[in-house]
Amino acid sequence: MLLSPASISINVCSETALLKMKGEGVNTAFMDCVELLQERHDMDVTINGEGRGDIMHSHTYGPYYFLRGLSYRKRKILTVHVIPDSIKGSLPLAKFLMPFVKWYFRQVYAYADAVVAISPKVEQVIKELGVTTPVYRIDNPVHLDKWKRT
Repeated sequence: MLLSPASISINVCSETALLKMKGEGVNTAFMDCVELLQERHDMDVTINGEGRGDIMHSHTYGPYYFLRGLSYRKRKILTVHVIPDSIKGSLPLAKFLMPFVKWYFRQVYAYADAVVAISPKVEQVIKELGVTTPVYRIDNPVHLDKWKRT
């Protein structure tokens, strides 16, 4: 792709892509985001790229998120798909682990310089956790060409 001198480079990151977790909800949303960004001609999009871009945009929040973010001071965006209550029913002893889970998610959200909430509920939970990182709500899109009304 031929880029103009004013183009911006975005390193879009997701541990679901690194672990090849195809069909998993967060990975599907991640790939949709990558596809939309790649349609623009003023952006150079790298997926889990080495080196440094202008911005890191992550969709997951494990060790890779924290390690890659070290070189992106004031340039980290996190799209939040998962909130602490998401672990209920998927993690044994969830109610006992909830204080730690809430603490961890606060750290995850606070590490970013901007947070994208994918729904009103996600936005509300992030704010209720006391995170001071700016939160922007962009509802998850639906590809109408891939889905039909039932």
